[in-house]
Amino acid sequence: MQMDVLELTHRQSLEFTDSQQLFAAWQDAQARVKHYSGSMHWKTIKGKKYLYHMLDGYGKGKSLGVKRDDTQAMYEAFQKGKQETIERLKSIQKALDEKAALNRAVGLNRVPLIVARIARELDKQGLMGERICMVGTHAIYAYEALAGVMVYRELLATADADFLWDNRETVKFSSDADVDGFLPMLKKADRSFERSEQHYRAINKDGFMVDLIVAEPKDLRAQPQEQMGDAYDLKASGIGSLRWLINSPKVEAVVIDSKGYPFRIAVPDPRSFAIHKLWVSKQPNRRADKARRDKQQALTVAKLLMERLPQFPFTAKELKMFPKALVEQSLKELE
Repeated sequence: MQMDVLELTHRQSLEFTDSQQLFAAWQDAQARVKHYSGSMHWKTIKGKKYLYHMLDGYGKGKSLGVKRDDTQAMYEAFQKGKQETIERLKSIQKALDEKAALNRAVGLNRVPLIVARIARELDKQGLMGERICMVGTHAIYAYEALAGVMVYRELLATADADFLWDNRETVKFSSDADVDGFLPMLKKADRSFERSEQHYRAINKDGFMVDLIVAEPKDLRAQPQEQMGDAYDLKASGIGSLRWLINSPKVEAVVIDSKGYPFRIAVPDPRSFAIHKLWVSKQPNRRADKARRDKQQALTVAKLLMERLPQFPFTAKELKMFPKALVEQSLKELE
């Protein structure tokens, strides 16, 4: 079986490991910054000073009590903790900037920037992995990262990205979220995105396409949510075979964008990816060139699993979301 991959050099492996560790530190610092959100100040009411925690810039806040030793200590701890956290985040960001330059120098910059921006926005909104995962060609970036190799770019070149939304529960954006739908999130990544005539798709000024897809329910009488936002948001396209992927476990990986910066993505279990891609390659309405590419992607990921990722064994138990006959036939072809 042909496997279109390149080994990471020792230097690349070191830089990639460092990038993952820095990203974990950055995530921790970001969480600490959120802990210290808003501000604290003293407010005089009827001659007495009260400590207020202001949660936003619109005057809303919560009284923490009259000024006394414990509220004074709370105030001082908040101010000190917030300043230290901000300085820590700045320091880590500087280290990430330096690491990004090194990643570019050694050729670790991989994922198209537009895809990275979308993934970061989904992560910011708490949807990446929880409600949405990346499927299709771009998922391979996660598998190569887990395996410590680089798949040939020819096998990864594409001008679109597919995001699989688990719409079995309604998406509810928090009151402090600065978006209210999938298209608004895309516009945060690139404001030139607009909904196309195919309402499940958005296209930006460069012609890059993003599809929002869902698993078509078994019971066609079911009416799951099709849009995260209003009537102008993308309307997800339902596809029957995606039930296999939506019911598949998800895996996460830290990958590197084209500018050298790390970010997190969630993708279907690589075994499910390989089985599904192989099945797609055989569909009679699939264009011949796309079918060949689908099959090569399936074979490449399967080879990665067999040779480098033993924690993902091809067993019937792990692939129970697929028809048994399909799994048996696919495993014969993937061996």
